[in-house]
Amino acid sequence: MSVAFIYGIRGNTRYLYGSGGESNVQENYLRVQVGATLSNRWFIKRRLQ
Repeated sequence: MSVAFIYGIRGNTRYLYGSGGESNVQENYLRVQVGATLSNRWFIKRRLQ
């Protein structure tokens, strides 16, 4: 089982560094990712002895 959280900025970020008042598009995003792995043992048919 794994969980990941990713935060970032997407788009043109030049205005942060004083590019002269240009109109820019920018968005902040948060990505949450959950993963699970099943073991092969769950799919083996068991024999009664």
